Amino acid sequence: MNSQEIDELINALQLSIDTKIQQYKAESGTLLISFANKIGKDNRLKDFILISGAQVKKDRSITLSLKEISPHLTGFLMLSRLAPKYVQKITELDTRFEKLAEKITQAEKELNPATILSIEQASQIIEQTIKRKKMTLRELSQKTGLTQVSLSHFKSGKDIRLSNFLKIAEALDLKVTIQ
Repeated sequence: MNSQEIDELINALQLSIDTKIQQYKAESGTLLISFANKIGKDNRLKDFILISGAQVKKDRSITLSLKEISPHLTGFLMLSRLAPKYVQKITELDTRFEKLAEKITQAEKELNPATILSIEQASQIIEQTIKRKKMTLRELSQKTGLTQVSLSHFKSGKDIRLSNFLKIAEALDLKVTIQ
């Protein structure tokens, strides 16, 4: 990557994440990016780390190999801003971005499984996932075919059918295992 391409990548990244980029430096085939805040609080920054193959150094900086950066990464960031609804949409429109989006989806599916012992726990997990994905009930309603009222009832801890729960889980890319 030349310096202009690096600048474009950094600009696209800053537009995609909440954490402020403090500085960046490219040398010896490696790009070092330092942030104003800790990385752990910014989910879209975590997604960037996943798709770029970056390594976390300390808790406020990352490094990535300039050779291993996907040629489509800057475009992916510019179009998606790492927002789940846009990630899905652009991969539907342009297959060049599928591998980058798959890394995010796969990582979400591999998160530590939770044992759900009550409907309240299930609704909490669904609510947390909706917030993490920055999705609205309207968007979830469109993806599942369920009414916003049904989703709101479930969100408040009311019981729903298993088939509806599975629709919600699928729409949020959650894996459900029944034992």
